[in-house]
Amino acid sequence: MKDFFYKKKFINKFINILMKSGKKNIAEKIFYKSMIYIRNFYKINPYNTFIECINKTKVFFELKNRKVGGVVFKIPSQMSKKRILFTSFKIIKESIKNYNKNTYISLGEEIYNTSLGESASVKKVNDLKKNTENNKAFIHLLN
Repeated sequence: MKDFFYKKKFINKFINILMKSGKKNIAEKIFYKSMIYIRNFYKINPYNTFIECINKTKVFFELKNRKVGGVVFKIPSQMSKKRILFTSFKIIKESIKNYNKNTYISLGEEIYNTSLGESASVKKVNDLKKNTENNKAFIHLLN
């Protein structure tokens, strides 16, 4: 199902992840208010900013635990396209909690800062990529 303003499925997915206790109407208001906040406060296109934010928070590998001989190894494995998008949305949602402002202002600032590459979500993605690189030696254990 597509959202009613931008007519994109992935925006509807993000709104679903943003939703708490089944209150989609409130999640939609938060998302669209944050888009208006970006347009009015930063004077840039909020849709393009959101797409850039998603692209900067994409992680293509995840670490899975694998027990071999009594020792647990973290083995990098490639994610599907849906999982990549879901992980990106979750990283953005989790990093909103660091702000002490209204939710829509926090979301707007997080989207803008992430699109510039200077937010907590970008730092988390870089840490995940670094951990994946460090554990590439164990990839032969994955069957």
